[in-house]
Amino acid sequence: MRMRLIISLILLAAVAFASQSAMQYYQQGNTAMQNNAYEEAIKAYESALATGYESAELYYNLGNAYFRMQELGKSILNYERARALKPADPDIATNLELAQLRVVDKIAAPPALFTARIWTAVKQALSVGQWGVLALILFNLLIAAVIVRLLVSHSGVRAVAGYLFIPLLVLFLVAGTLYWATAREAKNVRFGIIMPHKVSVLSAPASDATQAFDLHEGTRVRIAEPSGAYVKVILLDGKVGWMTRDGVEEI
Repeated sequence: MRMRLIISLILLAAVAFASQSAMQYYQQGNTAMQNNAYEEAIKAYESALATGYESAELYYNLGNAYFRMQELGKSILNYERARALKPADPDIATNLELAQLRVVDKIAAPPALFTARIWTAVKQALSVGQWGVLALILFNLLIAAVIVRLLVSHSGVRAVAGYLFIPLLVLFLVAGTLYWATAREAKNVRFGIIMPHKVSVLSAPASDATQAFDLHEGTRVRIAEPSGAYVKVILLDGKVGWMTRDGVEEI
């Protein structure tokens, strides 16, 4: 028992130290950004990430620093990581769009049905974790309404709980479905950003395969499956090809 307590205290101290170190690096990065010392800012922000700490603000600022250094791929990669944590943040969305304007490849997805566009917009309104928290809150409210309905003697309070039950149930089912959908997508669907200035995409996972097309720095691709030193990528317009793994970094 005593040993467990000591181990727990050591772990807590380690976590606290790492968190403190991360915030120190983060503040150093912010100071460097204010002084237009972008290389120094990048080093500080990357050091903060190396401690295991991450946040939308950290990725966003790192994306800004890389953008200032004309490193488009790393800039977009970090903006995308920031957006994954805060999907509805307008500053992240604006800077990501500005960076994407500089990408050479202009790849448009085929037109989607109106219902599909609505579904995608709703899913992207919150992150996976936020949908999970919302579903949990609604579930607790739903249970509370049931308890009040069954145990509270005051007829007025019971009536209110009864009226709230169906709306809470519907909202819980919607939030739960959206959490399941976003969590499943986050687990099974992987996206990446092209890092080199230019990379050749091949028709097969082999060095002597026919070149299918080229991709350029900052282009967003779906990462489908690995095969040795190669990885299969799928574009928004449906094009498929193979490229070396070191040419793309996962979001």
